[in-house]
Amino acid sequence: MYIKICMPDKYIAKMKNKLITPANISQIMDEELLAQIKTCPVRSFKEKTLLMAEGDPVAYLPIVVNGRLRVTRDDDSGREVLLYQVMDGETCVISLTSGAINEPSRVALTADAGTMVILIPSKLSLDWMDVFPEWRRFMFSLCHAKLGSLVRVIDSMSFQTTNERIIRRLEESVAIGQVELHMTHQQLAAELGTAREVVSRLLKKMEHEGKLKLFRGRILLHNFPVTHF
Repeated sequence: MYIKICMPDKYIAKMKNKLITPANISQIMDEELLAQIKTCPVRSFKEKTLLMAEGDPVAYLPIVVNGRLRVTRDDDSGREVLLYQVMDGETCVISLTSGAINEPSRVALTADAGTMVILIPSKLSLDWMDVFPEWRRFMFSLCHAKLGSLVRVIDSMSFQTTNERIIRRLEESVAIGQVELHMTHQQLAAELGTAREVVSRLLKKMEHEGKLKLFRGRILLHNFPVTHF
């Protein structure tokens, strides 16, 4: 059960100060829409938390104020595959579509430690699509962006080697200033849809080359070269 908490102005201000992108809620300027967003529940997570499992009803559409949601799905062998990530000012478009047709969630949503989300009731989100053009543009823009992310996942799984996928993942972190990853080799392997042993071997090779440093549950990327961003 979610606790009803009125959303303070400081959270709206926080989102407004984020970098504005074509698929970020910070582009919304409609005062009436913002006033309604401020009445929605807010929830924060002190530790990694499963927000929604596959098969759960989609009662809310989570919008990230700060932190990250990981959107995953298990393949036929039970291996977890990362579809995309929901970052500051974004929401999960698969949850949006499932909620729109009143179907259970087809994906799992996991919040990183320290993540804060606004919980928009699914029905309210659909009503806003009809009433507020800015909300409709935000949703369509986000759908476009996340479909591009899914295409990249398919491309990487189909055409890239595991080594190339690891390098791309680490480069993405460095590009956004995240030079210390708090994750195990198993977690990285699950995110990339491969075996832990393969990830460990390739990471140790990169450490030997001086590109990164490995610690228990941490990967330091201060010297990691970035070539694709």
